[in-house]
Amino acid sequence: MSTGKTASRKYSVKLDEQACKECGYCAAVCPKQVFSAVDYFNDKGYRPMHVTSMEKCIGCRKCFFVCPDFAIDVEKVQAKGDKA
Repeated sequence: MSTGKTASRKYSVKLDEQACKECGYCAAVCPKQVFSAVDYFNDKGYRPMHVTSMEKCIGCRKCFFVCPDFAIDVEKVQAKGDKA
């Protein structure tokens, strides 16, 4: 019997701000506007991107594949009761 509810998938988006060189590709390809620029500089002198709306992430991993610096990781968060 179906309840009409769909399972909510949650994703964890991690961005290494020290590796980021502010190219902005992640923000350009993200369909849910998960990323935005920050107003400070990292140790290399770049203004890195920042994950501002992780709850909106749909897990498409476009940001992961487009990042030239391998600074982004996207993982599915397993909810309680979910099977691996």
